[in-house]
Order: sequence, then structure tokens, then C-alpha cells
Amino acid sequence: MEYNVTMVSAFIDIGEFGKGARNIKRDHRIYQNWSWAYSAIYSPLVFYTDSPSFADHMQHVRQKQPDLTKIILVNRTSLWAFQLRDAIAAIYRAGYPKHYPNTVYPDYTCVTHAKFEFVKDAILNNYFNSRHVVWVDVGYFRDMWTRHNKTTAFTMHLLANLDPKRVLCTQVGAPNFTMAWRDIFWKNINWVAGGFFLAKRQVMVNFVLQYQRAVELFLRLNQSQVMVFNGIQITLNIL
Repeated sequence: MEYNVTMVSAFIDIGEFGKGARNIKRDHRIYQNWSWAYSAIYSPLVFYTDSPSFADHMQHVRQKQPDLTKIILVNRTSLWAFQLRDAIAAIYRAGYPKHYPNTVYPDYTCVTHAKFEFVKDAILNNYFNSRHVVWVDVGYFRDMWTRHNKTTAFTMHLLANLDPKRVLCTQVGAPNFTMAWRDIFWKNINWVAGGFFLAKRQVMVNFVLQYQRAVELFLRLNQSQVMVFNGIQITLNIL
């Protein structure tokens, strides 16, 4: 059977951290609560976590869709993203501008980078037979699920006019392609959200490889941010 699209998501437990500000706290309990939205989504889901308890939780969340669910326990130290942690931490210690959590918590940056290798793994292993794959942050559907009184079932469908050669993502604001990449990083400029992006499988693999090259390039330039997603268009000019 061929599905429209496979969803990929993850939870890596980095403890409590400030989101947007030091005193706006998030931890595993918040993400557990938000993840209940996946109980109402009848689409294939590949879910990665380094937490056995969260894996058990997601099995419970997806108990009505066992044939549409693949939960994978990972060791974070083996991930490409977390192998960059020391380099990222050194940059943040060296007087880098502080934007919570993007340039404050090295582990948060690593989690953001890891979502791309999770997407690549899901594609290369083809856990579900689908032409498209979409990354969805674990808390992305929390408001929709609450609005529909936690009873409505959903499924993921593609837009009719989706360009098969492009990556679909959500836009936060108007882009400025003349902006210097350093300003994107240091001023925390965000015109594309990294919580939801969709493409055909090979297009997504190519995009992930480009993203990883960009991350490693910026680290060599002593720059680190979760804003690499927003800086990729600029990065193309210097790769």
C-alpha cells in the first residue's frame, strides 16, 4: 500500500530549558501533553526518541494506529548532530549573542539539527511506502487538537498544487535574500519555521544533505544557530 505522506517526529530529552526567555520553561511533561494530538492523526508516523519512557508513552498515544506507527529508540551520542555539541558549546561560551533557546543551550541546537538526520533515516529505511515525507515538531498540532475537543480524527493530505521539485515549509515573515548570513545568526532572524517541512523523498534527502553541509560550514566559521534553516538560501552563495 502507498500512503500520501509519512510523518516524522521526535523527542530528545535535554531536560528543562527556557523557550523564548529564561523563565518560560519547557520539559518532557509539556511535550508529553502536546504529543497526545498524534492519537487523532491517522497517517504513518516514524517517531524517534532517546527516552524509553517517552517511547512507551508514544506507544500508548498511538495504540489505535499500531500499523501506522514506528517508534525508534536512539542513542544521542551516535547522532551526527550531537557529535557537533562540543564545537557548538565552545561558540556559545565565547560571547555569542544570547537568544533563548537558540544560542544558549547547545543541546537544543543539536536537537534542531537532529530532526534533519531523522528525516533522512526515515526516507532511506522506507519504513512506510510513501512518495512524500514531512517533518512535524512534536507539539505542532497541540492547538488544533484542543480546538476540536480531542475527538476529531485527522489524516495528512498533500496540496494539489505542490511543486514536486521543492520543499514546502511554513513562512513566518517576508524573506530578505540580500541580508548577510551573519545577521541572520546574530540577530535571530526567522522568516521560515523549522517545525514543519515536506517534500518528495529524494528532494528531501538532497535538502537534508545541503542542510548538513551548511551546518558544518558555519561551524568552521565559528557560527552556530538553529537559524541555519533560514540561512540556507544565503549559504548557497558560499558553498
